[in-house]
Amino acid sequence: NPFDQQKKIEKEFKQPTLSKGFGEESIAENPIQIGSFFIAFPNKNGLLLIHQRRAHKRILFEYYNSVFKSKENKSQKLLFPKKIKINTIDLEILNSIKNDLNTAGFIFKIVESNLVFDGIPPECQEDNLQNVIESIIEQSKTLGTFKLSAKNNLSKSLAISLAISKKKKLNNNEMKILKTELLKCESPSVCPSGKRTIINLNNTDLEKYF
Repeated sequence: NPFDQQKKIEKEFKQPTLSKGFGEESIAENPIQIGSFFIAFPNKNGLLLIHQRRAHKRILFEYYNSVFKSKENKSQKLLFPKKIKINTIDLEILNSIKNDLNTAGFIFKIVESNLVFDGIPPECQEDNLQNVIESIIEQSKTLGTFKLSAKNNLSKSLAISLAISKKKKLNNNEMKILKTELLKCESPSVCPSGKRTIINLNNTDLEKYF
């Protein structure tokens, strides 16, 4: 179970070790995107490395968990209804989580074998709606094997489906926002699947490579 692994990693990498000396005021240079998916924040104390897609998944996971607890619907209305055709089995899966999807911002009705959307979450792009729904269905099938609450599973599914690509090019402001929002999370060190999101390298750590 990846959530057992997540608890193990969180125990080793706690928030204080990440935030100490790495506040916004300590950043000496603009962040840098390294390779396809790492963001580096250099400062006088060392280097903070963030995996951008995993970080975004953690942010979205905790966001949707809070949405389900507060039951505050945040949705953007579509100018024209968007129709998506799916098979009967997948239709049953979506129908079983329809109320929670509504809470998450997906406003739709089922017409025969079609989903007709009138609203989607702000984090979702209309052009990518088909892929997002298909991803949610596949994640729901997989996550159904874990002994977790349905809402927890759906939060993870939404986070995986809506997180930015690990190869997406971010500007400086977007990178800074991602770091700020990640460090606000209850468990910033790992993504919902238990994989590391962030590594704190101080100057002593860096000197070991030379």
